[in-house]
Amino acid sequence: NDIAVCRLNAKYFLNAPKDKQQSSNSLCWRMRNFIFKDIHCQHSCINCGCNVGIIQGSLGIVVDSERTEYLATITSDWKQTELYYWSPIVHYTVFKCRIFIHQAKIRPGSDSSGLCDGYLRIIFGSQWAQTSIEEGTLSPIWNCVICFDMLVFPGSLQWYAKNPPLVAIELYDRDRLTANDYVGCGSVTVSVISSSDADDSAREEPEKLKPNKLVKTRTAMQKYQKLKVLSPPPLTWVPIAQHGSVRAEVLVSAELVETTEEIGKMEMAEPNITTGIPTSIRPIMKNYVLEVVFIGFRNYTKTTFGGRHRIKVMMGDLLLTSGLSSTRLKNSINFLVIFASGVVSLPEQLEYWPAIIATDVSVSAKGAETTLGAVLIPDSKRFLQVDKSVKCIPAMPSDGDATTLQIGEMQDNEAAPLLRKEKPTLMQRTLGVLKRNKDPAKLPPIDKTDLAQIIDETQYNWWTKYYNSIYTYQETGDLSHLYKHSLIIYSNELERQADLSYMHDWAEPVKLVHGVKYKKNSMPKEESYATLKLNIKLVPCKCGTNDAGDGIMLRPLAAALNPRYQAELHTLTDLTKIIVRVYVVQGVQLRPHDKSTKSDAYVRLHLGGKTIANRAHYVPNESNPVFGKCFQMDAVLPRDNMLEVSIFDRNLFTDDYIGSTYIDLEDRWRTRHRAAVGIPREYSKNGYNKWRNIATPFEILAELCSKSDLPAPKFLENRIEVDGLKFKDETRLALGEELQERLSLTALHHLDQLPSFGYKLVPEHVETRTLYRRDCPGIEQGKIQLWIELYEGNLNIPPPIDITPHPPQVYELRVVVYGCKDLTLDERNIFGKKMSDVGVKGWCADKDQSQATDIHYRSFNGEAAFNWRMVFPLKYSANEDMMVIKMKSGVLNEYEVKHPPVLYLQVWDNDLITKDDFLGMLELNLSNFTEPCTNRRFCTLTNDFAGIKLPEPLARLHGIAQCRRPPVNLFAKKRVRGWFPLHGQVDQMSKDKRLKEQMRMQTGKIELELEILTEAEAASNPVGTGRNPPNALANPSRPDTSFNPFTNPLKAFHKVLLPVIVKGLIILGISAIIILVVVQFFSNLPMKLLGL
Repeated sequence: NDIAVCRLNAKYFLNAPKDKQQSSNSLCWRMRNFIFKDIHCQHSCINCGCNVGIIQGSLGIVVDSERTEYLATITSDWKQTELYYWSPIVHYTVFKCRIFIHQAKIRPGSDSSGLCDGYLRIIFGSQWAQTSIEEGTLSPIWNCVICFDMLVFPGSLQWYAKNPPLVAIELYDRDRLTANDYVGCGSVTVSVISSSDADDSAREEPEKLKPNKLVKTRTAMQKYQKLKVLSPPPLTWVPIAQHGSVRAEVLVSAELVETTEEIGKMEMAEPNITTGIPTSIRPIMKNYVLEVVFIGFRNYTKTTFGGRHRIKVMMGDLLLTSGLSSTRLKNSINFLVIFASGVVSLPEQLEYWPAIIATDVSVSAKGAETTLGAVLIPDSKRFLQVDKSVKCIPAMPSDGDATTLQIGEMQDNEAAPLLRKEKPTLMQRTLGVLKRNKDPAKLPPIDKTDLAQIIDETQYNWWTKYYNSIYTYQETGDLSHLYKHSLIIYSNELERQADLSYMHDWAEPVKLVHGVKYKKNSMPKEESYATLKLNIKLVPCKCGTNDAGDGIMLRPLAAALNPRYQAELHTLTDLTKIIVRVYVVQGVQLRPHDKSTKSDAYVRLHLGGKTIANRAHYVPNESNPVFGKCFQMDAVLPRDNMLEVSIFDRNLFTDDYIGSTYIDLEDRWRTRHRAAVGIPREYSKNGYNKWRNIATPFEILAELCSKSDLPAPKFLENRIEVDGLKFKDETRLALGEELQERLSLTALHHLDQLPSFGYKLVPEHVETRTLYRRDCPGIEQGKIQLWIELYEGNLNIPPPIDITPHPPQVYELRVVVYGCKDLTLDERNIFGKKMSDVGVKGWCADKDQSQATDIHYRSFNGEAAFNWRMVFPLKYSANEDMMVIKMKSGVLNEYEVKHPPVLYLQVWDNDLITKDDFLGMLELNLSNFTEPCTNRRFCTLTNDFAGIKLPEPLARLHGIAQCRRPPVNLFAKKRVRGWFPLHGQVDQMSKDKRLKEQMRMQTGKIELELEILTEAEAASNPVGTGRNPPNALANPSRPDTSFNPFTNPLKAFHKVLLPVIVKGLIILGISAIIILVVVQFFSNLPMKLLGL
């Protein structure tokens, strides 16, 4: 029966025809390793763990007509002994193989306890060997060398040097009662070394240079060639996989050295296993202090029958143990002793560091211990505290030859809080200050003298800040967003923000595993039953020259704790009552569960056994429902640490479950980034930007300085000094508030630039969270936008924010286009004169419902007259400063989107045959635009908008005109009329005169009348579109040449062709007369000269 298969792409082994040269990437008849996998393997990856065997050989595919010539080319290395059977001419080569094995990182799940009694089996050629068994660990250290003294391979050395063979590695977990468990397999490439290079390539210990000793140097290429045959080769991590999933990693290397002995004089010997890899590749050890704070278990789903728990953390040869667990609070378990530390010897090379292993141990009443689960933390180097160090002092030996260490004073640790601090360097601080000074977002304060004309803050609410954070139209000249407050909208979860340390700065959550499930045609799934939270630190030791880390001085010792640090640890085990407010803004692209309609969505919250739902206030038939709801719940940490927010589809009988998202409240309450209540951009006591935190900015800043043993903030006129840095006030809108609070808030925004802090505070925000289902893991069911506020339960908290969306009001916008002036004409008629057929197109809410004026034909001087009225209905919300637009999705479905109330007008050159030419456009935000000019001469673009440098006299007049043009809110003023500038893209040559650049410049002026009316006002005073009644407009006064020549051919001949013909005939007649006079004069000139 077939047990293995090797799937190959035949085109790579095809021999090139005679007329083509063989590709350098071709594998035809080249020695290579063929990996045979299980016949049922369906994985596409190379290291899937389904390997059955490795065969080394050559393969070639040749056309039958070229077979004889091709076989003649390989006779130098192969000979045909039988039909279709070839054997190498060089019968054999004798090698000696050495495999260097140091350690492994094994993922839990081999046993129900989560640990592993692991050993390795090495297979190479016809020989195999296995290491010793390391019991009860996920990070075994073997530190051994396996040597195969006699290996006979067919073929020459060059074959194996070009394509080194592979050594198979299998990892097993020993079971005492049943058969050993197979964990996975992998392969490592050996380094092939010839006998001539074996002695020369051996690593030697560096010798001290003697005086007048000649030093030989090598070139870079010689050094590179030397590294290829380096003996012994450096250690590398080799993945060990099973069923397509990596289950472990082994730190190993191998070499294959050619020997000169003959096969007849050698005897087959058993593999030799020795302890201790060579010092040249052995990792250099150094002492570190490992500190662990055992926060506790969260979401513990196993049932305990009266037993207690403790946590054991292992790294290398160090074992740290927590105290026994306290009373279980639902699914949360804390410990009586939560701090432990010790000294561990680790390699200087961070890539060689072993993994950190944490185990859940159940302790019975009689003291018997049973391991229930384990977790492997592979990336242990991220816990290294680079900016700290510890003095290691060798203690006096107390018994025998035992050596212990006492931990001396830790630098920067006596006053260090539990949360880690990453101090920025001097260069980072300098760049941060320069970046802050050059940040274009840090604009100067806005003068509020003209704000009252366009802004009525009594009409604004939280939705104003929300939509102002989404839409910013700086490229169109609309700067209305600068006059309103804003917040941060994250595109994903708050705990996925790197600048906020993923909310894991105070504790590292890891999943405890007690087994692995294997299903056919699917990836292995780890069975996790709890989340363990740990705070881990690794601090380097300052040892003397004789105290280098060599594994001898590994003893777990406790570190001295200062009272403040003890108090912080004590707060982690206390029960804390909090008030949770969840503001649910809206759903985004919810996956419908009904075939014909969209979801009738509503929100359900679950926290600590309590459930709140707003089923009665569902949003009907919407895939992007706007909820605008606030939910308030009480919780006790760490008992009620996980908040579940779910979305359901309301039905008549049984509601459909759409998806859920889970939020760890304990992470947000404990983190140093103060995620309980976001910090707004500006401080306001009242209004829609009212301060939400219980403490003021100055109180928060003073508290942070006190915890870090820093002096209180100092106020120097218009600056604040904190931790040696000075900051100016960055407030732009709320300039009427107290200067002390504004400066303190500025310092809080730049907390990451302070050397004693180096981290950011969570800003006022809205996060976008993805919804998932347990039965469809990894498949998004939609998203939900929300934010959370946490308050201490025994304090007076501010009232919740009303985020209920207000329905928009129906308006009617009436736009009268009187005419255009100074248009830039680019086209020329058949007679070479500039001319355009001008028309205006406009829309407001929906581009598909745009309206257009009639055509002003044959404009020669850039002027056009229309007297044309456009009427646009729209829905506008003054609280949100947004208009609601209905968009179609398919044939019958519609959905609503919100957009700033912008009017779009475009001026086009109408062409009958070719595509219309764009002449200019105007975009007006109806709630904030510059008042139009009554005088056409002063109608120009502002410098900030167009980037145009005007001459000094014009700039002075332009500035006077701009000062007299305040901003206008059409919804408040109701009606305006005047001239507006048109802008467009003009091609200009770049500075190097090589490329054309498009510059935004003024291309004309348009006279408009804008009027906004409510639905009732529009019904009482109706008007018609264009020049139609009621209230019809008069026909425009246009020149006689403005007509359509295709519909009036006689008039075109009379007005267009006839004047040109007459003009041509007159010029021709005058030219003829002048020519005749000149000819007559010169013809009579000789006769007159002779007559004289």
